[in-house]
Amino acid sequence: MGIDSKRVIAGFEAVAADRELVKNLWADVSYLVDPGMSTEESGSKGRDRSVRMFNSTAMEAHSRLVTTLFSSMTPLNLEWVHLQPLGRGREGEEEGLWLDDASNLCMSIFRSPNSGFGSGITECFQSVTSFGITTLSTFFDGIIRYRSLPPGEIYPQANQYGKLDTMYRLKHWTPIQAAEKFGRKNLPKDLRKTLDKPGANVETDEYIHVVMPREQASLSKISRGNNKRYVSAYLDRKTGHVLRESGFDRNPYATARWAVNSGENLGTSPAIKVIDKIRSSNIAEEAAIRTMQKIGDPTFLIEDDTVIGRFVSAAGAVNTKRRGSTIDTVPVGDPTPTLAYLERIEEFIGKSFFADIAQIPLQDRMTATEIIERRQDQLSVLSPYNSRLEEELLGPTIMNTLAISIAQGALRPPPDSLVESNISIEYVSPLAISQKMGRVQAFNQWSTIILGMAQAIAPSNPRAAKILTDKIKTENVPDFVAKALNVAQELIRSDDEVQAMQESSDQQQEIGSALEAGGKAAEIAVDVAKANSIAGRIGA
Repeated sequence: MGIDSKRVIAGFEAVAADRELVKNLWADVSYLVDPGMSTEESGSKGRDRSVRMFNSTAMEAHSRLVTTLFSSMTPLNLEWVHLQPLGRGREGEEEGLWLDDASNLCMSIFRSPNSGFGSGITECFQSVTSFGITTLSTFFDGIIRYRSLPPGEIYPQANQYGKLDTMYRLKHWTPIQAAEKFGRKNLPKDLRKTLDKPGANVETDEYIHVVMPREQASLSKISRGNNKRYVSAYLDRKTGHVLRESGFDRNPYATARWAVNSGENLGTSPAIKVIDKIRSSNIAEEAAIRTMQKIGDPTFLIEDDTVIGRFVSAAGAVNTKRRGSTIDTVPVGDPTPTLAYLERIEEFIGKSFFADIAQIPLQDRMTATEIIERRQDQLSVLSPYNSRLEEELLGPTIMNTLAISIAQGALRPPPDSLVESNISIEYVSPLAISQKMGRVQAFNQWSTIILGMAQAIAPSNPRAAKILTDKIKTENVPDFVAKALNVAQELIRSDDEVQAMQESSDQQQEIGSALEAGGKAAEIAVDVAKANSIAGRIGA
């Protein structure tokens, strides 16, 4: 017995019905914010979707936000992934070496131009900030590759815990394309009959690809991929005929939302939140353009037989009019109020796309430290969205990368002390560091207050002042700050090295003290000898 195709089709139709509710909304986002991204299931390749766009404020602000996310979350020129044991420090050299090797391997794969990670994750940021949802697939075809799926193709479904663990994809193939992918014998009987008819390579049919947990697929056994955690199947949408069944150990699709309203599968985005303002800016820009066109190229009002011959309105034209006749222009409205309104709405749209983050307002005499702190404060605004993207997009993608690398022999299996549930992903991107800086700033404020109080009471109550300063574990401060700021480990001495240096310093101090004491004793001996000599001479 294979997958329950009726249940799969019913599940897809329910998710598709939810998608239908946002179809028009997504279409406006596509036209007015992200014309390069199609949300139509058929793909509509090559269509210019910017013809309805008069105001480009949202498109430009959206582009800057995508750039900010890429450079602050997944910069390929920096290390942004560190693997650590969950809830504890590293134990033993073998465990530490494996975690370092796994972290370095992930970064090397992400940086490889053949993997497509850079373009794939950029498209994901582009989609999630436009339509509120995105999917990145991780697959192996000789090397590990990444691909961002178009939003018009994905139909995710959440489980009872709100996790998107089921993915439906809607594909359009001609009968010939379907036969090439699945084999002629695996097609439905009616479809096989059309293969040799004219038009077999023109008209398309709809197919569903589903990846879902085994326990949700209502199957006892599948023909291939037995005992896999996730079932993968291709079905004909119209008949429910199963063309192929297989399985995955892990869900190859990492699907993430920008923000989620309670009870929703699909997410919301900065573009969706201000789509009404974006529509208004587009209408206002179009009206302003038309008004200024009329001002620059006005409509003339002339009396009958005013002009001798045909009236010409082209630049530099000469018209001859009859004596006493007049030529007027049709009154045109003043575009100033429209332009003022447009300026206000453009500022609002820019802030909705976090325009303040992309540009730091510099002030005179700002130090480098102040600039860095200002940047970190601005990035912290993205923290709630960063956390969701790490959980739903980056985390699963990293784990899929590790699983494929181990299966293909590119990475040795982890030590017995490390299983997947015991591995924690520590993000050290600029955005992640900005979140951690809050703890550093909190410590800085707390320690400043403590030290100030101790200094104030020290003259009158030195014991109480010492109790205050003893509260600060100064020996832990360097490591705490270094970890928060992601300082390179090779720049930090270990506790053993510090202890050895302290012991060496103590020995040098002891030797110095002994030499100093010996020197003074020698001086005293000389002085005594001189005194004795003088006394002898006097006595003599």
